[in-house]
Amino acid sequence: FKSDVKAFLLEKCQEKEWDPLALQVMPDHIHFFLSAPPKWAPSKIAQELKTYSSRLLRRKYSIIRQMRASDDFWASGYYVGTAGHITAESVARYIAEQNSRLENKWHLFGLEPFEYDIFDGKLRVPKSQSRLSNFV
Repeated sequence: FKSDVKAFLLEKCQEKEWDPLALQVMPDHIHFFLSAPPKWAPSKIAQELKTYSSRLLRRKYSIIRQMRASDDFWASGYYVGTAGHITAESVARYIAEQNSRLENKWHLFGLEPFEYDIFDGKLRVPKSQSRLSNFV
């Protein structure tokens, strides 16, 4: 699933002639750093990426259509920032390090990161693992 998300996002970049610089698919969000001509508003880029990937993911994984009441796959919001105040290399390095940071944080507590199985829609938490709700 993760590889499909990446592939679909990169396909859209190629189609639109955007230059992907770094991409990391996280359990509940995506970090994506790309370069696009000034004619592209960041909000339009986010819309294009979300619409395209959502359509292809729902087409490939019919269980998504069955589980979701609406056609929306992604949350309605997003964060867009510009990288003019730091180097492109710094942003790319930050994104590349996100998976290891996630794993390191959970390992501090003797936990594994939560897993979400798209095929049954249930959070699989081993008995020895705490749930996020335990800390709220």
